[in-house]
Amino acid sequence: MFKLIKILNSGNNVPEPVRVPVMVSSTIPAGSLLFLHPDGYLEEGFEETRPKYITIETTDESSYHAICYRVTDDMVFEAPLANADTAVFGSPLHFHGDGGVTPIGDSSQAIATLCGNYTTMSGDMAILRFIK
Repeated sequence: MFKLIKILNSGNNVPEPVRVPVMVSSTIPAGSLLFLHPDGYLEEGFEETRPKYITIETTDESSYHAICYRVTDDMVFEAPLANADTAVFGSPLHFHGDGGVTPIGDSSQAIATLCGNYTTMSGDMAILRFIK
């Protein structure tokens, strides 16, 4: 899942939590990406564009609202990284099926840019910024 690690601005470095309507068919864990559905509500998923919001806390299926924050250009995130051996600083990234990101060759399909990466006991992690 995606975790905010820094906001690159000279002002407030804490995102403002908001309560937004969601379509929930199952539990949405904290750190999930929310995208705008054509019908006007937000739903969890992986789209071809930058997410609108990221959840702060887990939302269960009995709730129709999620506590989250809006994704802005000055935010830096941490997420699981697949195929870390091909990742270099500035690599274009796309969503990966395990809830993280993976480097891709075509920058026109990228949704994020790699700012750094490291290895932990649980796997490789990317530091990234959304670009679309």
